[in-house]
Amino acid sequence: MKVLTVTLNPAIDKTIYVDNFELYGTNRVQSSLETIGGKGINVSRNLRNMGMNSEILGVFAGVTGKRMTDALVDEHYLVHEISGMGETRINLKIVDQKGHTTELNELGPALQDDGDILNWFKDHDFSDTLIVLSGSIPKGVSQDIYGQIINLVKKGGAKVLLDASSKGLEHGLVSVPHIIKPNIDEVQYLLNIEQKPSEAELIEFGKAQIENGVKLVVISLGSKGALFMSDAGIYRADGLDLISKSTVGAGDAMVASLVFSYINQEDIETLIQRAIATSGAAVETRGTNPGELKRINALMKVVRIQEMSKYENNSSKNVW
Repeated sequence: MKVLTVTLNPAIDKTIYVDNFELYGTNRVQSSLETIGGKGINVSRNLRNMGMNSEILGVFAGVTGKRMTDALVDEHYLVHEISGMGETRINLKIVDQKGHTTELNELGPALQDDGDILNWFKDHDFSDTLIVLSGSIPKGVSQDIYGQIINLVKKGGAKVLLDASSKGLEHGLVSVPHIIKPNIDEVQYLLNIEQKPSEAELIEFGKAQIENGVKLVVISLGSKGALFMSDAGIYRADGLDLISKSTVGAGDAMVASLVFSYINQEDIETLIQRAIATSGAAVETRGTNPGELKRINALMKVVRIQEMSKYENNSSKNVW
């Protein structure tokens, strides 16, 4: 099965490390790291780290966009390019010695409308493909673009993993992707509530998505772990006690692990162990780099899983 990661708003991620970040003051940079990124591209990097190939589709613009595509091709990725107007963005991440991260993300390039994106998908075959849609939506593109893409590729037999926020997630859910990975803030947005959703509210949200046709719902709880919901049941996994160097990219690492688990048809417990371990190992690295595979395998052995309930129609551990 082919894997395609889609990054409609890629970026060069520049991570700056300081001892103590002082707002309104002068901060001395201890070191810095620059990586070619954007959420889908980060997923592709993590997949390669796990020994799995993927193709990359992105909207690239200007000198920065050319720099990105050249670098990705030099790294032997198969890159599909949609040209945008303006300049591909550079995102700044400031990380202090406690691992606290401050992000300054540029808006990025623009497109005139949805046409170039939708036409690209209309012109390609996705009969045996898992497509990862992740990240923000460029200027000039409809907020329901993910929903439109999902409708298109599902007709061709593709499966879709959606990792988006706000309107992109809201519209995408209407088209029923195969897998979703929102965080607490994103679920709060969807529920339109003022306070952070309780665990019970998160579970009810997840169950509603499963009943609507989504096969796997993973809700990230940040350092506290994640909730996993499918026909195999409802599970909670605790976060790992780790020394954080950068939380940026940890969610993308988890998405990559879900892709790996789907392609290999892993059972729910292995899927959970891999997801928590892969995101945890990423937190231990600088910038948006993946964690070492050896470290991921070691962390999988210490992931704590709580089985909260089973669905009556599935007594097995089969997710898919």
